[in-house]
Amino acid sequence: MPLLRNGDVPHSLEIIISQVHARLFILPPDPSGRLAPSGAPGGLTIDSAATAKLIARLASDRKAEAIVILDMRRALGVADYFVIASGQSTRQVQAIAEHVWESLEERGGRVWHVEGLREGQWVLLDCGDIIVHVFHPQPRRFYGLERLWGDMPRVALPASVTSA
Repeated sequence: MPLLRNGDVPHSLEIIISQVHARLFILPPDPSGRLAPSGAPGGLTIDSAATAKLIARLASDRKAEAIVILDMRRALGVADYFVIASGQSTRQVQAIAEHVWESLEERGGRVWHVEGLREGQWVLLDCGDIIVHVFHPQPRRFYGLERLWGDMPRVALPASVTSA
């Protein structure tokens, strides 16, 4: 690797820096339904709790079941919240994940990484401060994220969210 001059940044590091910088601008929903700044003085604040509730509602739109929001702020440092939901078939799991993904992006949000969409057994959406897990029932029972993180507080679901 050639010696870097002052101000030079390797391309891979430049990509990482731009991704971290972009993550700072994933913004909470405003009353219009778009993801937008809260308007706090001194810069933007991110309301990941409101975004997690929005994600729960979006999952509910596609008839997701057993929706749970776990407050992970004191546990990980990787995410503020886990949103966990189930679909009854591979196609429903995929439809829930795709709806969340597309709806967040329509509102100006960003899904950074997606895993498991093709298989439809456990789809993980990395939404920055929120990790969305959409499960088929058997993998959800097997991995038991609610059991594993049972000491994390649960967030009350919005009244608009129906969950079996």
